[in-house]
Amino acid sequence: TQTPFTDVPDWASGYVAYAYENGLVAGIGDTMFGSEMAMTMQMYTVLMLRALGYTEADRDFTYVQALSFAQSIGLLDEQTVEDMTSSTFTRGDAAEMTYLHAALSRRRKQRPAGRTAGWQRQAGCHRSQPVFSHGCV
Repeated sequence: TQTPFTDVPDWASGYVAYAYENGLVAGIGDTMFGSEMAMTMQMYTVLMLRALGYTEADRDFTYVQALSFAQSIGLLDEQTVEDMTSSTFTRGDAAEMTYLHAALSRRRKQRPAGRTAGWQRQAGCHRSQPVFSHGCV
């Protein structure tokens, strides 16, 4: 499987191809993936929204307003967005967002259409504390 991207290392090409074919990533240009760029919270939020089935093509969200849309569906809360955008987006932040995505995805499957979960970091939880339940550890 191939992608239109010319800047993807050989070891990553299969992973990027899978994500590209499944509409999870689009790159930063017609032939550039951005392999050498650090991922931002904005970029990762878009990835998570696409994984949940939302798309820009269906006008669910735009890249620019992805964070506010993620808040509106319960993927992120205002404090999490503030915390994660006030400093470098880390692997820990990505892990937390992935967990929240999985939790939201599971809860959405259990609820009637149109009802979303309200996942938020509990009051008093600091961003450096792992969130693996409805609270901090």
